[in-house]
Amino acid sequence: MSSTTATPPPIPCTPAGVEEILPYEPPVHIDLRVTTEPVVLGGTAIDAGQQVFQILPAANRDPRVFADPEAFDPWRTDARSHMSFLSGPHHCIGAGLARLEGETVFTGLLERFPGLRPAGDPVRRTRDTSTRGLGTLPVRL
Repeated sequence: MSSTTATPPPIPCTPAGVEEILPYEPPVHIDLRVTTEPVVLGGTAIDAGQQVFQILPAANRDPRVFADPEAFDPWRTDARSHMSFLSGPHHCIGAGLARLEGETVFTGLLERFPGLRPAGDPVRRTRDTSTRGLGTLPVRL
């Protein structure tokens, strides 16, 4: 009796696949708001006029929103529930373009290099306190 290992399907470069990437690497990581009235957040009273930071990658891993939030699951059905582009009146005006760019780039990369795999750990290069990027990302073709 021979054992065979099923090959996992490729990561979809569809809108859902890009949406699953965004919580891990949102364009902006920290957002600042100022309260306009007293509010209670997580049991803490905050006066009007106080600064409140939103840590978007943390919000994107809220177990009240996502089942198994730490798992990278490109087939997640509620992937678009993340806060990577904020929401409401503060929703990023460029969100649609960013999504299209992500889909185009990842689709092109995986079509050209179907065997593309990580070949080491990425090196972070922090630009400022609210955004971050990679200095290097070793890959194997």
